Amino acid sequence: MTLGELSSRLSAALGPAGKGARTGADGLRAALAPFAAPRATRRLLCAALRDERWMAEMLAASYRHPNGFDKIVLLADAGCQLRLHVWRDDACETRVENVHNHRWDFSSVLLLGGYRFQEFVPDPDGPDFHTYGYASERGAAEYSLEPLGPRGLTCSFDAHLGPGTSYTLASDVLHRVSNVPGRLTVSLVLQGPHQAGTSVLVFAEDRLEAGEELHRAGFSRGSLRRLLEQLVDELAIPQPN
Repeated sequence: MTLGELSSRLSAALGPAGKGARTGADGLRAALAPFAAPRATRRLLCAALRDERWMAEMLAASYRHPNGFDKIVLLADAGCQLRLHVWRDDACETRVENVHNHRWDFSSVLLLGGYRFQEFVPDPDGPDFHTYGYASERGAAEYSLEPLGPRGLTCSFDAHLGPGTSYTLASDVLHRVSNVPGRLTVSLVLQGPHQAGTSVLVFAEDRLEAGEELHRAGFSRGSLRRLLEQLVDELAIPQPN
């Protein structure tokens, strides 16, 4: 499959941008389904590794996320983004994400490994978190965090998710993931279009660096290729039922 063919398949599944788009929970889940298995994702990575233009676009859009995982963007179109989230197996301790929401709905499937997944709801009587307003232009190398003071949250869902688990979240759902140390975990995520007027909030147990030009760590051409080659090998290993 080429990059153009991938774009065409997702566009056909999601429909045209605008009111006719099938980008709600059911639409995102259905569009992700053909790729939601290790072998299917492996075929995409093999195709990308043979395509220099595809690799260049991935290199420009991918980065090391502040929440502790590698964000590998396979495709970024006007109405959607298909990407991998990779928690590496060299982590020596659990990395707990900051609680957050998004500007878009998304559907996700765990291909390898597993993690603890939690959802939260606002609660004035719950534990206080340092709260920040998040802003970033799509594809930008910088983002900003604006301190908003302490706010209380309560955990409303808490479970360990394993390979083959899939879920879809609306943009306003507050959530976080905690990795398993020493275990490679890979999820495939299909992001829908940005929801106009949606505020993105970040809730942290410890204070975060705030400011208007916080930088994301990118990849070198060689490091991205090595990571994708590792994933190609790992995704070829049969998974236990």
